[in-house]
Amino acid sequence: MKTSNFKAKRKIAGIMTALAASTFVALGSVAVTPAETYAAVATTKASALVSRQAAKNTALKHAGAKASAIKGYEIEPEYKKGVPYYDIEFKYNNYEYDYLINAKTGKITKWEKKAIKKTVKATKPAQTAGKVKITADKAKTTALTHAKLSASKIYAYKCKLDKEGGIYVYEIEFKSGRFEYEYEINANTGKITDFEKERI
Repeated sequence: MKTSNFKAKRKIAGIMTALAASTFVALGSVAVTPAETYAAVATTKASALVSRQAAKNTALKHAGAKASAIKGYEIEPEYKKGVPYYDIEFKYNNYEYDYLINAKTGKITKWEKKAIKKTVKATKPAQTAGKVKITADKAKTTALTHAKLSASKIYAYKCKLDKEGGIYVYEIEFKSGRFEYEYEINANTGKITDFEKERI
């Protein structure tokens, strides 16, 4: 009788072991490795963003431009304060467009439209002779005075005379420390018509 009880206990123990093993295999079959988890998260994040083409279409629709008519098209992904964006630039109908589109919502966060300026070629000085009252040196002094900088404190200085809307202007660019300055100065009145200061 004792022998039969012993065999029964061994049989029950064997069944329990088999069940435990099968449960382990079942659970192990759905286990996810860290690499697989990372890939799944990355895929989810990518799928949550609007496509580059969708962002491009949004920008072109806002600008009223056709894809076949634009030039110099560029799109770059970037993050600002943890938020993904698409930075889109292109030229169309004598204007430069710059768009910042939220990559999650597909909405335009910021946009700029600037007229493409035509540079007066230095090979034809007769075109500007007698038509400007302010010299390039005077325009430079005006810009430096406004920036509160001396000539010894700047580098990468550039100055060119452009004609915009029938008006001659000096476009001046230079750098100082960790900042880049851009000025547009009326070549007849000497007044600053546009100014930008950006961190490099």
